[in-house]
Amino acid sequence: MELREQHNSAIEKKIAALYIILLPLKMFVPLNGIFSVFSACATYFDFILHIFGFSLMLIASRGRLKTNRLANMFVKLVMFLELISFVMAFLLHETLGTIDGDDTYAAIMGPSIYYLHYLTIMFYNIYIFGLFSKEEIGRLLEKLIGWNLVLGYIQITICMGIGAVARIYDILNVLRAFRPAAYITTIWRIPLSGAEPASAGCLIGILVFPYLMSKIISGENMQKYVRQLLLWLPIIYFTRSSTCYILIFIDFLVFIILGIKKRRFTRLTLIMLVVLCICALMLVLLASGSEINNPVVNELRYLLLEKSSDMGNESTVTRTIPTYINFKVFLEYPIFGVGNGNQGFFYTKYFPDWGMISAITYSNITGVADGGVFIPSLFSGYGIVGVIVFLLCTIQYVKVAVERKKFLDSFYDMFLMSFVVFLVNGFQGDYFGNYMTLFVLCIPFMADRCIDRTVCQY
Repeated sequence: MELREQHNSAIEKKIAALYIILLPLKMFVPLNGIFSVFSACATYFDFILHIFGFSLMLIASRGRLKTNRLANMFVKLVMFLELISFVMAFLLHETLGTIDGDDTYAAIMGPSIYYLHYLTIMFYNIYIFGLFSKEEIGRLLEKLIGWNLVLGYIQITICMGIGAVARIYDILNVLRAFRPAAYITTIWRIPLSGAEPASAGCLIGILVFPYLMSKIISGENMQKYVRQLLLWLPIIYFTRSSTCYILIFIDFLVFIILGIKKRRFTRLTLIMLVVLCICALMLVLLASGSEINNPVVNELRYLLLEKSSDMGNESTVTRTIPTYINFKVFLEYPIFGVGNGNQGFFYTKYFPDWGMISAITYSNITGVADGGVFIPSLFSGYGIVGVIVFLLCTIQYVKVAVERKKFLDSFYDMFLMSFVVFLVNGFQGDYFGNYMTLFVLCIPFMADRCIDRTVCQY
């Protein structure tokens, strides 16, 4: 029996290790049909590893989840939000009618399932934190960062038109886990392991830079992590994503604040400050708009300062419309919202005149569209009451992270940077099925599972 338990534990660790290393990897295209019934939950390959790992976890724990007061708080939060959605779906059922045969009950089903999925991810993350030491988790994250770094430079060479690399890339990409070379050469931007360049921005902004910067702040092998940070700069440029640039800028701001507060800046980190000052100078020059007539400078000026307000850019308009509609819905139903998932009933009513460039995109949506963006959909879906409860739980969660920072070490700084970026990005994207973001947000649970095997209770 003991031998079997050891064997099962070894398998669990291998699955959990792969789960961490492959956090940002999209679902293999040949498997999309098999798992399409799970919709956004199965966007990433980790969905499969999660199924196996979660099943083994239930077997090992005899069906009892590893939990604590903090985890229970999030369970109660999700149940409360689900209750709001159901009540509002009931109250608005006759008023809103149906779209493509879907009524209010069908409309809230998707987001409700996704929020329950968040909970299963949270519980699995809590469990695997007990399988590894902090050092082991760090090494696994560095493998994740490493293979994405290599992938980024390969995609850069494809951008530069090196055909041999593109052909080899497509041959090796047999399971189509990554975007094909034709996609990269057509848009002349790199998506890394994501579906689009903005996905690469989320990976870099929420995981890669916070991890590397937290190591620099800790003073642990600083030369190594400064070099790695600099190696990522060409990749960041080649994403040509305003999302990526903005999130990296937020990372730098939080990094500077934490570094100053902890008085950790040394000669090496001055390099970082110099780079930041140069970037700030470039921003001033870009903002002045002036006589600089360089294609790269003009492109950066557009991506950093103009694209977010360019109503002639379909990508910008398409991303802006859901936020606009969500807050219009919120103003109409401010107390409890309309139930998360019912926002699509209001798209025709509130579709803006300035959004006509994206009309074809939205006309292709079948059924009832959800809120589309994380934070605005909280307001429209759950109203003031839901947002206040969500905010109180979030504040409590951050307080626990602050109280347990000595147990988290550099992961504490990583969490703070990632959390700020998560909030900023939440105004223009959602996180359904996003294992990478949920893993990073679960970092405070490390203190409870006690990576060094010291038991800490909240």
